[in-house]
Amino acid sequence: MFARCTKRRLADVSPHDILGCRARAFLESQGFAAVWLPSLPLGLVGGLAEVRQELVDAGFTTEEVRAARLLSDRRLAGSLAGPIRDWRGRIVSFWARSPDAHRWPMLFRDAWWEGALLYGLDVALPAVLGASAELVLVVRVFDTMLCHAYGLANVAAIGSLRRQLDRHTWARLAALGVRRVALVLEEDHAYDDQLLAAIDSARQAEPSLLVRVVSLKHLAGIGSLRELLHRHGPEGLRALLNRVEPRPDHPPPESNPPLRHRAPGDSCPLHGCAPTECFCFD
Repeated sequence: MFARCTKRRLADVSPHDILGCRARAFLESQGFAAVWLPSLPLGLVGGLAEVRQELVDAGFTTEEVRAARLLSDRRLAGSLAGPIRDWRGRIVSFWARSPDAHRWPMLFRDAWWEGALLYGLDVALPAVLGASAELVLVVRVFDTMLCHAYGLANVAAIGSLRRQLDRHTWARLAALGVRRVALVLEEDHAYDDQLLAAIDSARQAEPSLLVRVVSLKHLAGIGSLRELLHRHGPEGLRALLNRVEPRPDHPPPESNPPLRHRAPGDSCPLHGCAPTECFCFD
């Protein structure tokens, strides 16, 4: 119901709705055409009191709304938000993103990957299994939504380069029938030690997965997936994926350091926690 409320809020934007116009402008800056907005799996959170009242009007009690803790973080007001589903399509968490890049970039509720594994896997897995295709992994949630909007269904998101891609993750993907994975990365992250360790973990999984790295900057001279799709459309990404980037002769590190970290001075205005890690719940 929360997802439906936020989706309706984004659909009902008028020219005089400053918050809604700002959210739509942000989505267009991310590469989404205006005609795609009604079908995107996201919405706009209005004032928290407004959302709370909508939920009560829909039949939820005040105690149920409070117990769900959906509106416990004041940063949600005015943010874009959307559900995170597991491979069966069941909602297990949600994300939020401020349309103002100077506020905070991305919030996730709880350790969402424990239930969902990857963002967009509910769309990507049927496409992978149905065509015996490669699973394409990107980093950002918005890149996955953009690929799906372009008709590239076999794409899912890690959510953050700091996320641990360990043997357990790969084994769960293999158990679902995934055999080949392409990690599409931007900038120069393609050969850092953590990524090499993640690829090595995929080989150690049972059954093992074939994982390759596709670096946009190295192979195409393009800094972002959004730019690639804008210039060349879905065929541009398909063509790039047909080019294999060899893994350098670099042994994996003996230990894999935690991928989660907190940047100096990067803190939540409410409780002092890292704003890009998770929602705050009192």
